Amino acid sequence: MEVISTTAVASHFRDVINCSMCNETLCNNLRRDDTENIPQPGFVGHNYADNRILFVGINPKFDPTEVRATKDRQYTGALRTLAATREAGAYQALYREQMSFMPNWPVFRNIPLTECGLNLEDIAYTNAVSCRTSGDKDPSKIVRSNCSSLFKRTLELLDPRVVVFVGVKAESWVSHIVESHGIPYATVNRARHMNKQQRSENRFQVAEVVRKALGTSAGGLWD
Repeated sequence: MEVISTTAVASHFRDVINCSMCNETLCNNLRRDDTENIPQPGFVGHNYADNRILFVGINPKFDPTEVRATKDRQYTGALRTLAATREAGAYQALYREQMSFMPNWPVFRNIPLTECGLNLEDIAYTNAVSCRTSGDKDPSKIVRSNCSSLFKRTLELLDPRVVVFVGVKAESWVSHIVESHGIPYATVNRARHMNKQQRSENRFQVAEVVRKALGTSAGGLWD
């Protein structure tokens, strides 16, 4: 596996942020503007190249709570700055913002890092669809189709050992792309009908797939 260039990641991030494939007529359930609701390319931890575990969510959500909304404005501001400049410092500023912001994302608690023996800096995260939607509704088929090309480029750039889908919808939307690249995957099932034990067992199964790819052992974690 080749080393992943920060310059290449930053360039791809700019392409995602500046994406204009969707228009209001065909993709009318997108939440897009020139300030806070812009395409979000994802996150690549500084140690990702040592592990190459990619987590894939559905699409960015909107949290109206004041604390998170303030952090969200700082985060999207860093995205806009990166999109407008090729200075290396812009990507590093975004990375610092993400490191402080991502642990507070609601989706983050669904990522089994501890079970996998990983930290945030060890992984990469992206979404099947890069944009928010009105009312956090599912992106339309047109939106998903447009975004699939961006997801494919992300996959080829990051060249993961394993993809972990955070939700069965993400799996159903883009697992065919992952399969076409011969990459194994596992899915964190977030179905509401699952009880605590079922959720725990699912996280264990996902962690087993990741640890097998990394050649690590869970040790006494499951005793």
